[in-house]
Amino acid sequence: MDRLLRTRRIRLGKAWPAGLVMACLLCPGCRKKESAPPTTPAAVKTVSSNVVPVAPASTTVNATLPTQSVSAATAPATAQPALTNRQAVLETPEKALAIYNRGVSFFQGDGRPQDLAAAVQCFREAAELGLAAAQHNLGFVYLQGQGVPRDYAEARVWLTKAAEQGLVEAQFKLASLYANGLGVPQDFRAAAQWVRRAAEQGHTEAAYNLATLYVSGQGVERDLAEAAKWYRQAAEKGKATAQSNLGVFYASGQGVPQDLAEAARWFRKAAEQGHAKAQFNLGQVYTEGKVVAKDLVEAYKWLSLAEAQGDPDAADQKLEISLQLTPAQIAEAIRQANAFTAKGLSQ
Repeated sequence: MDRLLRTRRIRLGKAWPAGLVMACLLCPGCRKKESAPPTTPAAVKTVSSNVVPVAPASTTVNATLPTQSVSAATAPATAQPALTNRQAVLETPEKALAIYNRGVSFFQGDGRPQDLAAAVQCFREAAELGLAAAQHNLGFVYLQGQGVPRDYAEARVWLTKAAEQGLVEAQFKLASLYANGLGVPQDFRAAAQWVRRAAEQGHTEAAYNLATLYVSGQGVERDLAEAAKWYRQAAEKGKATAQSNLGVFYASGQGVPQDLAEAARWFRKAAEQGHAKAQFNLGQVYTEGKVVAKDLVEAYKWLSLAEAQGDPDAADQKLEISLQLTPAQIAEAIRQANAFTAKGLSQ
């Protein structure tokens, strides 16, 4: 797969490799379905013996959906060393829960006008009583500047309190602050420690970011086998960039034994989610015909989809294989590409 493995050198920026994801206000649960944070395509689609694709850094802070109120019955009886996302983290007095839930109501405007200042005050009171979800929310509103002036240092204080109680969203946000140097001196070692704790609880973005730190050697010793492990965790949960990067690992034999069939499988998973670099690589797989039957119509389809998303190399590859296709075959490939796009738009 010579074309698949052309070398590109990558230099990581200083910010969080997969983006500063501040995607959810409250951790015990959401009334509304949470939209997935946007995934940034991998920086490149090809690797050399010592370079792997990673997502470029971003410091965008996304608006979020509110969370569900909690009751004493839903709060675990004791603090837990590791909790799944959206769980309350320790036994909380009825007073703290009542204040917290009132804050949720103010924030959402449920049955009353939205009042962010009142929500912040409720979150603060509950946070000072030790409720981890309220500590997380207070940190979050300081990150967003909702109801209070944006203050990353204050956000770090409250996120740390929630993170130390095992709240996975707080752990991930705290890692993001350390990685970006927001409210605290930039510290990739601390970022790696917190993002690992979140990844070990199954947080998809945390697993992806931890893998990327192992690729770059930021905050941890560079270890491509560990990177592959964490990319796999994120990939198995459907993160397209992780699937694409895992495909590159298998294609190049980095961090895992080389396995072109496995590479093609992961490229397909990412490509079917619309990941441009994976679409390019899957087109190359069909062009080469080493692990799947050679199919230039299928190759042209995937390259067309990659080109439509701005892939810089797809047009050249399409031109090359078009010389081997009839006009009818090209028309069929374009029809299939358009059908794929239309299906995605309708979902």
